[in-house]
Amino acid sequence: MDYEGRKMGVACDISLCKHPRIRYVEGGEKEYFYTDSSACWKGFMESWQIKDGQLYLTELTGRFELIGEEPLAADWVSEKIRLVSGEIVKYVHMGYYSTFEYEIVLKVKKGKVVRVVEESVSRYDPEKV
Repeated sequence: MDYEGRKMGVACDISLCKHPRIRYVEGGEKEYFYTDSSACWKGFMESWQIKDGQLYLTELTGRFELIGEEPLAADWVSEKIRLVSGEIVKYVHMGYYSTFEYEIVLKVKKGKVVRVVEESVSRYDPEKV
């Protein structure tokens, strides 16, 4: 995710919705993903951007595609988004339970960031995390 000009990982699933600019691609997941791999169970990958407090969907590949060149304001998203960067402090296989050096939790309501909680996990003892 591009968060106000900084590249960060996303440690959660951000929901998609039915939208005229989001189209299902018949057989699209086969073109982009190995069918015998569990690396991407959703069958699609997306790119997101937060600019001036607004969440945008910028790219879709796999079984969905984003129609048009402009980013799509994600006004359907009302959830918490966990952004991560740096080294993994504690690895947990499966899910989004791994802990990273630096994390930011965003509370998003109708596509707008309404609260930002920044926390640097590196201050914690990795043995206690």
